[in-house]
Order: sequence, then structure tokens, then C-alpha cells
Amino acid sequence: MAITRIGPNQSINLASNVTGTLPAANVANSTLTNVTALPAAIATGKVLQVISASDDSARTTTNTSSYSKASNTCDVTITPSSTSSKIFVQVCTGGGGNGGPNQRYFFTIYRDTTHIGASNGIRTHELYNSTGSGNYSMTENSINLAVMDSPSSTSALVYSVQAKGQSATTYLNNKGKMTLTCMEIAG
Repeated sequence: MAITRIGPNQSINLASNVTGTLPAANVANSTLTNVTALPAAIATGKVLQVISASDDSARTTTNTSSYSKASNTCDVTITPSSTSSKIFVQVCTGGGGNGGPNQRYFFTIYRDTTHIGASNGIRTHELYNSTGSGNYSMTENSINLAVMDSPSSTSALVYSVQAKGQSATTYLNNKGKMTLTCMEIAG
């Protein structure tokens, strides 16, 4: 095989014109130039981790001025791998309340002590009686909550379901099982 000397402004097609092994000492002392960045290891929008919790005990709260966990044990702790990650939170449960006409019951999601739903919760139920008289009970309805959170954190975060009523007892998970699922989405 003939050896050709390469001038300062010439190049070699490394894919087809070079064979053999480069000694390790030469690799350690070499300098790479004109190398483009590699693509990101994880594309945005990919699910990085999924953590779920459930609670099958009926819970109640009489709080009307602020949201309460109503002693439910359905918390999920998740630690994002990057500050650009988003956390998709989904809750499936049942709930409602008891009281007179025009009573409302509010259900929402918290991250630690931060309310990440709308001011009136993500989901509300209302008891309504067109005659305006009598007591009515609504103790079980399907509650499905979902929110995409951008916590900008790599610390452990605790997500929970909370509820409050307008002026009567609010039921959370009165029948069945509550499930809370958190998914970290690459940002």
C-alpha cells in the first residue's frame, strides 16, 4: 500500500480511505476540530417516569374557606430529572357532598403547598333544586382532574388531591378507589 502525504489544506475521507488502528497514545494527544454537536439524548415530549398512588378509604372535609386533603393518603412524590421537565398529573376518583340547594363542591390538585388548579378548583359539582327547598345529597360522582405543571425544579415534589365545600360536608373518594398518577415529561 502506498502512503500519500497530505498537504495542510487537504482532507481525507475517514469513512472509506482509512484502515488500521490508531495507537492509543495518538488518540489521547489529538485535538478534534469541526465536530458538530450530537443530538439530545432525550427528545422533548418523552415520558421519563411514571409514579402512581391510590387510596380506597372514604374521606370527608367540612372546610369551606380553604382546600383540604381530607386525610387522604393519595400523595405522589416525584423528583424531576431536569428543571425543564413538566409533570402531567391525573386524578380519577369519586366525590360530592351533602347540603341544601345550590351547594357547590370543589376539587383540585396541589404541588406541595402550591395550588396548581384554577381558583375554584379544576372540577366542581353543584347541587341544584329549582324549587329552592329541601336537602339534597350528592355523595358520589366521577371526578377526573388533569393538569400539566411546570415546576422548574429537580427537588422532590409532592402532588395531592384536595377538596372543599361551599357550606356543607364534602366527600372525597366516598365509594371506590382514588388514583393519582404523575408523569414526568421531557421539556
